[in-house]
Amino acid sequence: MSQLYARLFVIFAVFCFTTGAVAQLPDCDAQRYSTDIFPTVTVTTSVTYGQNVTAGGVTKTLLADVYQPAGDVSTRRPLIILAFGGSFLGGQRTDMDSYARKFARKGYVVATIDYRLYDGSLFAYINQSVFMDEVVKAVSDMKAAVRFFRKDASTVNTYGIEPNYIIIGGYSAGAITALHAGYVDAAEIPAYLAPVFAANGGINGNTDHPVSSAAGYSSDVQGVWSLSGAIDAQNYIDACDPPLFMTHGDQDAVVPYGAGFLTSPPQILVVVNITPVFGSSVLATQATAAGVPNQLYTVAGGDHNAIYANAAVLAQIDQEGSLFLKQNVVCSSNNCVNVSPANSQTVCEGSTVALSASVTCGTSPAYTWSGPNAFTSTSANPTIPNATTAASGSYTVIVSDAGKCSGTAVVEVLVSPKPQLTLLPGSVSLTGCNCNTSTVVARATPTGTLINWTRTPGGAPTPDSGTGTNEVTITQSLPSGNFTYQFTATLNGCQTAGSIPVLVP
Repeated sequence: MSQLYARLFVIFAVFCFTTGAVAQLPDCDAQRYSTDIFPTVTVTTSVTYGQNVTAGGVTKTLLADVYQPAGDVSTRRPLIILAFGGSFLGGQRTDMDSYARKFARKGYVVATIDYRLYDGSLFAYINQSVFMDEVVKAVSDMKAAVRFFRKDASTVNTYGIEPNYIIIGGYSAGAITALHAGYVDAAEIPAYLAPVFAANGGINGNTDHPVSSAAGYSSDVQGVWSLSGAIDAQNYIDACDPPLFMTHGDQDAVVPYGAGFLTSPPQILVVVNITPVFGSSVLATQATAAGVPNQLYTVAGGDHNAIYANAAVLAQIDQEGSLFLKQNVVCSSNNCVNVSPANSQTVCEGSTVALSASVTCGTSPAYTWSGPNAFTSTSANPTIPNATTAASGSYTVIVSDAGKCSGTAVVEVLVSPKPQLTLLPGSVSLTGCNCNTSTVVARATPTGTLINWTRTPGGAPTPDSGTGTNEVTITQSLPSGNFTYQFTATLNGCQTAGSIPVLVP
């Protein structure tokens, strides 16, 4: 079969990703995440991540299989969560085994997950509201998996995951699930779907771990990977949404390549249009218009299923998909969280440390700062007045937002000590003696401290100003009057000042 590849590759000048990464992952290099560098993969099977009730009223325990590159010592690896296809009626998590192994050999951690399948009446299944309820149930399950692994990574880190780099994806129904989980925001839920979301726990769903809840953790993701997927409304994808990689056959009769209808699966003998959706070609155009990095690999003449049995197509998905995720997600340092100072801040002891955080986009960001010397704050712009050297170190802000932007950023702060300045004597009074010669001494530590001095009033005798290092001794014959020797000790831009008054009768 001859193949024409239509690609759309957008690298945006200014990214505003949903998630916030501290910076790019430390293990990014020329090969990792785009090349098979680990020959073998280890698999941990049947990890319980959630539990919920199916449409038919059956309590379903949700499991995941976790794939890791054997021999990898990194503890900060991106996670990809994959969901299988099957029209929400069939399929199993092991269906994504080959894709999971491909990513794991490149250095990813991959979880293939269960989600609730429809177990009600097939006659009811073709009803748009019933079908979309099943989609939202699957979205709820996938978001629970995100929270489960994010909690684990943020606590015991069983699987060596960096929680700020989580990608979701899947094939067919699994891709539909990932697209809705990645791009539908609470404010974007259309009126006809509002009751469906409400019945399933809202935008984050109501699926949870039956033993150890991860409900307090974010469901945000940093990237989406879609094989033959579609979404309910194209305008779900807007500015600051996560990067998107897609593969689709342009002759797909099940999930449309462009705008069209999802059709009934083989289990239903009569072909029925279930619900209107927008396929990959429309999503590519929408993502580009919104400034969301995206790439579409189109399989010319390709259908819904057979293209994934084609070795050339699989090789192209492997090559293009992994490179796109590497360049736009896991090895990108872009972040929707802005901090000030951008890199590091140096202040002098006794000054005010001023920190600031904001989001590129979002609706109601909440800020949690932590840092040295037991520092905490929930202000977007906290300050530390009269800072001591104990305030030096790394300050981390975690931003959570009900809208687009959640993430983490780090600011380095150095509080430089002021030099010590000793003045002898504290004051000079020549009253009562038949003399007008005074001697004053200024000593500064540590070694290398510069001392500048001036005398007021100035003029004769000269000099009336000067410099020295570490110690200055000034002996001068002065006329009658009140004089002041002023000293400034400077080290690394930090200063300490003092003065000695002199009275001459």
